[in-house]
Amino acid sequence: MRGLTTRTAFAAGAVSVMLILSGCTGGTGDSSGSWESPQLPDELPPVTESTTLPLDAYKLSEGDRTVMQQGNIALLAACAATYGVTVEFSGDYLRPADETRTQWGGRFGAETLDHAALHGYHPAPGGPWAFIGGYYLKDVGNIQVQPTSGGSDAQHLLEQEVIYGTNNSNVQTALANLPDGGCWAFVEDLVKAPLANFVQNESDLYNLALADDRVVAAQAVWSSCMAEEGYTFHAVDEPITSFALTQTSIQEVETAMADVKCTESSGWARIFYAILSAYEQQALDRDPNSFESALTAERKRLDAIAALR
Repeated sequence: MRGLTTRTAFAAGAVSVMLILSGCTGGTGDSSGSWESPQLPDELPPVTESTTLPLDAYKLSEGDRTVMQQGNIALLAACAATYGVTVEFSGDYLRPADETRTQWGGRFGAETLDHAALHGYHPAPGGPWAFIGGYYLKDVGNIQVQPTSGGSDAQHLLEQEVIYGTNNSNVQTALANLPDGGCWAFVEDLVKAPLANFVQNESDLYNLALADDRVVAAQAVWSSCMAEEGYTFHAVDEPITSFALTQTSIQEVETAMADVKCTESSGWARIFYAILSAYEQQALDRDPNSFESALTAERKRLDAIAALR
């Protein structure tokens, strides 16, 4: 079974990885692992851009998260500049100038035929975007150093060092007075408002919903529909990820249009989100305080970063 794709945020000195979460059981903090199988209503609501899930209420808005991440990056860049180092960043809420490197980032399964006909799997100008299409969860704490264009390997290592410091006590830093943990640790100490996100909880719940027999069956119907259109895909997130890091093409547009039509006729998105919503509500009922704490932490960090700019 395919799982949820995330861009993993850096810890100090860590290496950026692409993580496929393919577990078929949830690990949402309940060691018993006992979840009640959701009952579906006779009529499932459509999935649109305005579709919300229970855990959405415990996140800041897209706009606030964008402001927070931009502010965080500005503080990191300012710190690096004091050591004479220019650093470039990417982040889940930092839209890149080159949009061929992004994909449509709306609610997966809610893309419209009009959008597919114009943009394929790429975002519309100013529209929702993400670095990875499909089951992708944005993380406001996910900030990554990007090697400066044309820089040498030594320069790229210096950029990493100024942000994350060095974990090797036998290596003498080339940056005088760089604190342990680099600018990352310096900014965290300055902000004094750590995040307490629940991205892992969400990913576990997504995988729990994906493993549901009704979702598996609906995806099989979708796959058969796509085969009738001339495409061989077994999982609903395969088409969008097939066109990553490319210019929009006629092939992409045609594939996306077939995908939208098969998504509607198979009903996989309606079934998946109804089941996911029920699991998210169960998680909330079990431990509402952890989600409320995460929202409070986001608000505190947003305010703290704004006060420092």
